[in-house]
Amino acid sequence: IQALENVKIADPSDNENLTLLLRAYVESGRIKDAIKAYELASKNEPQNKTIRYLLGVLHRTDGDYTSAIAQFKEAIQIDPEYGDAIFDIGATYYNWGVDIIKVADEKGQETEEFKEKFKQSLPYMEKAVKMRKEDSQVWETLGTIYARLGEKDKAMKAFEQADKIRKGN
Repeated sequence: IQALENVKIADPSDNENLTLLLRAYVESGRIKDAIKAYELASKNEPQNKTIRYLLGVLHRTDGDYTSAIAQFKEAIQIDPEYGDAIFDIGATYYNWGVDIIKVADEKGQETEEFKEKFKQSLPYMEKAVKMRKEDSQVWETLGTIYARLGEKDKAMKAFEQADKIRKGN
Protein backbone atom coordinates (compact mmCIF):
# COMPACT_ATOMS: atom_id res chain seq x y z
CA ILE A 1 0.00 0.00 0.00
CA GLN A 2 2.78 2.42 0.89
CA ALA A 3 4.47 2.01 -2.50
CA LEU A 4 1.18 2.56 -4.33
CA GLU A 5 0.41 5.60 -2.17
CA ASN A 6 3.82 7.04 -3.09
CA VAL A 7 2.99 6.60 -6.78
CA LYS A 8 -0.36 8.31 -6.17
CA ILE A 9 1.41 11.28 -4.58
CA ALA A 10 3.83 11.48 -7.50
CA ASP A 11 1.11 11.13 -10.15
CA PRO A 12 -2.48 11.47 -8.86
CA SER A 13 -3.84 11.15 -12.41
CA ASP A 14 -2.51 7.57 -12.83
CA ASN A 15 -5.80 5.67 -12.60
CA GLU A 16 -4.09 2.32 -13.22
CA ASN A 17 -2.16 2.83 -9.99
CA LEU A 18 -5.33 3.98 -8.25
CA THR A 19 -7.02 0.73 -9.29
CA LEU A 20 -4.17 -1.30 -7.78
CA LEU A 21 -4.31 0.86 -4.66
CA LEU A 22 -8.07 0.27 -4.44
CA ARG A 23 -7.59 -3.49 -4.50
CA ALA A 24 -4.91 -3.25 -1.83
CA TYR A 25 -7.17 -1.11 0.38
CA VAL A 26 -10.16 -3.43 -0.05
CA GLU A 27 -8.11 -6.57 0.61
CA SER A 28 -6.76 -5.00 3.79
CA GLY A 29 -10.21 -3.82 4.95
CA ARG A 30 -9.48 -0.12 4.43
CA ILE A 31 -12.70 0.82 2.63
CA LYS A 32 -12.60 4.52 3.58
CA ASP A 33 -9.12 4.80 2.07
CA ALA A 34 -10.36 3.05 -1.07
CA ILE A 35 -13.21 5.56 -1.30
CA LYS A 36 -10.73 8.45 -1.11
CA ALA A 37 -8.62 6.87 -3.87
CA TYR A 38 -11.63 6.40 -6.13
CA GLU A 39 -12.94 9.89 -5.42
CA LEU A 40 -9.62 11.14 -6.75
CA ALA A 41 -9.92 8.84 -9.76
CA SER A 42 -13.43 10.16 -10.46
CA LYS A 43 -12.09 13.74 -10.39
CA ASN A 44 -9.37 12.71 -12.85
CA GLU A 45 -11.88 11.01 -15.17
CA PRO A 46 -15.36 12.36 -14.40
CA GLN A 47 -16.84 10.63 -17.46
CA ASN A 48 -15.51 7.16 -16.59
CA LYS A 49 -18.58 5.08 -15.81
CA THR A 50 -16.56 2.21 -14.33
CA ILE A 51 -14.88 4.45 -11.78
CA ARG A 52 -18.27 5.92 -10.82
CA TYR A 53 -19.72 2.43 -10.53
CA LEU A 54 -16.88 1.13 -8.35
CA LEU A 55 -17.10 4.21 -6.14
CA GLY A 56 -20.80 3.41 -5.70
CA VAL A 57 -19.97 -0.17 -4.71
CA LEU A 58 -17.45 1.11 -2.16
CA HIS A 59 -19.93 3.58 -0.66
CA ARG A 60 -22.54 0.82 -0.36
CA THR A 61 -19.97 -1.48 1.26
CA ASP A 62 -19.32 1.32 3.74
CA GLY A 63 -23.07 1.62 4.46
CA ASP A 64 -23.46 5.01 2.76
CA TYR A 65 -26.47 4.25 0.58
CA THR A 66 -27.11 7.85 -0.45
CA SER A 67 -23.59 8.32 -1.84
CA ALA A 68 -23.68 4.88 -3.47
CA ILE A 69 -26.90 5.67 -5.32
CA ALA A 70 -25.53 9.06 -6.40
CA GLN A 71 -22.46 7.40 -7.94
CA PHE A 72 -24.51 4.70 -9.68
CA LYS A 73 -26.75 7.43 -11.11
CA GLU A 74 -23.64 9.27 -12.36
CA ALA A 75 -22.58 6.07 -14.14
CA ILE A 76 -26.03 5.79 -15.74
CA GLN A 77 -25.88 9.40 -16.89
CA ILE A 78 -22.68 8.49 -18.73
CA ASP A 79 -24.20 5.27 -20.12
CA PRO A 80 -28.00 4.95 -19.76
CA GLU A 81 -27.82 1.21 -20.55
CA TYR A 82 -25.08 0.38 -18.01
CA GLY A 83 -26.67 -2.81 -16.66
CA ASP A 84 -24.44 -3.24 -13.62
CA ALA A 85 -25.18 0.28 -12.38
CA ILE A 86 -28.91 -0.11 -13.05
CA PHE A 87 -28.99 -3.37 -11.09
CA ASP A 88 -26.91 -1.93 -8.26
CA ILE A 89 -29.16 1.10 -7.78
CA GLY A 90 -32.05 -1.30 -7.36
CA ALA A 91 -29.97 -3.55 -5.10
CA THR A 92 -28.87 -0.60 -2.98
CA TYR A 93 -32.42 0.62 -2.41
CA TYR A 94 -33.41 -2.98 -1.68
CA ASN A 95 -30.56 -3.43 0.84
CA TRP A 96 -31.50 -0.13 2.45
CA GLY A 97 -35.07 -1.38 2.88
CA VAL A 98 -33.83 -4.69 4.31
CA ASP A 99 -31.67 -2.77 6.80
CA ILE A 100 -34.72 -0.75 7.89
CA ILE A 101 -36.60 -4.01 8.50
CA LYS A 102 -33.69 -5.47 10.51
CA VAL A 103 -33.38 -2.40 12.73
CA ALA A 104 -37.12 -2.42 13.42
CA ASP A 105 -37.03 -6.16 14.20
CA GLU A 106 -34.12 -5.69 16.59
CA LYS A 107 -36.16 -3.03 18.42
CA GLY A 108 -39.25 -5.25 18.38
CA GLN A 109 -41.13 -2.73 16.27
CA GLU A 110 -43.27 -2.91 13.17
CA THR A 111 -42.49 -0.51 10.35
CA GLU A 112 -43.69 0.31 6.88
CA GLU A 113 -40.75 2.65 6.24
CA PHE A 114 -38.96 0.00 4.18
CA LYS A 115 -41.69 0.15 1.54
CA GLU A 116 -40.47 3.50 0.27
CA LYS A 117 -37.02 2.06 -0.42
CA PHE A 118 -38.52 -0.99 -2.10
CA LYS A 119 -40.68 1.28 -4.27
CA GLN A 120 -37.56 3.21 -5.25
CA SER A 121 -35.81 -0.07 -6.07
CA LEU A 122 -38.62 -1.41 -8.23
CA PRO A 123 -38.11 0.47 -11.54
CA TYR A 124 -34.41 -0.34 -11.52
CA MET A 125 -34.98 -4.02 -10.76
CA GLU A 126 -37.67 -4.23 -13.42
CA LYS A 127 -35.21 -2.80 -15.94
CA ALA A 128 -32.39 -5.02 -14.66
CA VAL A 129 -34.49 -8.16 -15.09
CA LYS A 130 -35.05 -7.24 -18.75
CA MET A 131 -31.29 -6.90 -19.17
CA ARG A 132 -30.46 -10.06 -17.20
CA LYS A 133 -33.28 -12.38 -18.18
CA GLU A 134 -31.34 -15.51 -17.17
CA ASP A 135 -30.19 -14.27 -13.76
CA SER A 136 -32.20 -16.05 -11.05
CA GLN A 137 -30.89 -13.68 -8.35
CA VAL A 138 -32.41 -10.65 -10.07
CA TRP A 139 -35.74 -12.46 -10.47
CA GLU A 140 -35.62 -13.57 -6.81
CA THR A 141 -34.94 -10.03 -5.61
CA LEU A 142 -37.71 -8.66 -7.82
CA GLY A 143 -40.09 -11.28 -6.41
CA THR A 144 -39.19 -10.31 -2.85
CA ILE A 145 -39.81 -6.64 -3.60
CA TYR A 146 -43.20 -7.40 -5.15
CA ALA A 147 -44.12 -9.61 -2.18
CA ARG A 148 -43.15 -6.96 0.38
CA LEU A 149 -45.18 -4.39 -1.55
CA GLY A 150 -48.24 -6.68 -1.55
CA GLU A 151 -48.16 -7.49 -5.28
CA LYS A 152 -48.63 -11.23 -4.84
CA ASP A 153 -49.31 -12.20 -8.48
CA LYS A 154 -46.21 -10.41 -9.74
CA ALA A 155 -44.19 -11.90 -6.89
CA MET A 156 -45.28 -15.43 -7.77
CA LYS A 157 -44.39 -14.94 -11.44
CA ALA A 158 -40.95 -13.61 -10.55
CA PHE A 159 -40.28 -16.48 -8.11
CA GLU A 160 -41.47 -19.01 -10.71
CA GLN A 161 -39.10 -17.51 -13.27
CA ALA A 162 -36.21 -17.69 -10.78
CA ASP A 163 -37.01 -21.37 -10.14
CA LYS A 164 -37.14 -22.12 -13.88
CA ILE A 165 -33.73 -20.55 -14.38
CA ARG A 166 -32.22 -22.46 -11.43
CA LYS A 167 -33.63 -25.73 -12.80
CA GLY A 168 -32.28 -24.97 -16.27
CA ASN A 169 -35.65 -24.61 -17.99
